[in-house]
Amino acid sequence: MPRAPRCVTGPLAVTVAGALTGGNYSQASIGGIPSGCNDLALNLTVFGSAGAALGTSATSAVAATGTTTVTMIAAYSGVAVLGAALTIGGYGVTTTWTGPPPPATCVVSQANGGGGGWRAPTTQTCSVTSTSVGTVQGSSPSRFATISIVIQNNSSDTIRWQVDANLAQLLNWSTNSITFPGGGGSSCTIVNSAVTLSGSNAGLGSLSSTTVNFDAFESPNASATCHV
Repeated sequence: MPRAPRCVTGPLAVTVAGALTGGNYSQASIGGIPSGCNDLALNLTVFGSAGAALGTSATSAVAATGTTTVTMIAAYSGVAVLGAALTIGGYGVTTTWTGPPPPATCVVSQANGGGGGWRAPTTQTCSVTSTSVGTVQGSSPSRFATISIVIQNNSSDTIRWQVDANLAQLLNWSTNSITFPGGGGSSCTIVNSAVTLSGSNAGLGSLSSTTVNFDAFESPNASATCHV
């Protein structure tokens, strides 16, 4: 028996979905599926550098009108994905891949161009150029690791900065406690592994970079604490 005609050519939008643990996602979602594809067999593979397969959908996956979320056979690293290969009803469908948000971002909270003192930012920007996790110390349920975030002042003015980090994308445990020895005027908050760090009162100089280090502790039963 001949197979049904092609129901869609694409491109369809594919992105991460499902539980996030240490940067790994358990699902993926495919958007924009037309009604003609409903209940047809669906196969999705996400791939990284050199075309290496990083995750494949369960064999029972079927398409549904609108957005279909599929469970992957094994969790995959969202930041390592470069693209996705998709078939619906046995036909190849082109895709566009949108990866997860970066684990850390930087914004300018105040700027100082000289003369006028600290003021609200106008065009000043900062960026996170790298995020890394040091060697894990201890064992579950009492582990910690040092997170290092390099931020760059893209402006000709001295700035005060704020960094937001999502520790769920970096660690394999629930983090409710961090220690941030950031110096005078620094501050931090943590809610559900989402961390906000603010730099010292001295600020970050024109077109310069700095490395922000803090220790993140496994504390599944503790209330959120942030030590400066």
